Amino acid sequence: MLTKARTRLQRARITNVSFVRADAAALPLARDTFDAAFLVTVLGEVPDPASCIAELSGALRPGGLLSITELAGDPDALSESAIVTMASAASLDKAATFPMRLGFTINFRKSQ
Repeated sequence: MLTKARTRLQRARITNVSFVRADAAALPLARDTFDAAFLVTVLGEVPDPASCIAELSGALRPGGLLSITELAGDPDALSESAIVTMASAASLDKAATFPMRLGFTINFRKSQ
C-alpha cells in the first residue's frame, strides 16, 4: 500500500508527504503535532483498534481532526457505535457523521 500511495502522489506531483511504517498501537509520531489523520477501512485490519485511535489522538494537536471511514461489505468493518466508543475513550469528540450508501465516515475532533 505504501508503494501504491507513493506512486500516486508522485504522478500527482505532491511532495509534502512522508510515510511511516509502524505498529498502529505504538506510532512513532510526535505528540500534539498533526492537524488531521484519515483512516479508510483500516481499523478492522489492526489487532487493537482502540490503541490505534488512542495513538492517533495523541499525535493530533488540540482541535485536530480524525476522520474514519468504514465500508459495508468489508468483513472486518467496525460499527459506528464501536468507533464512537473507542474515540470517546481517546478524548475525541464526535463532530460529524456522513452516511453513505455503502458505509459511513465519522469525523472526530481532539478535545481542546
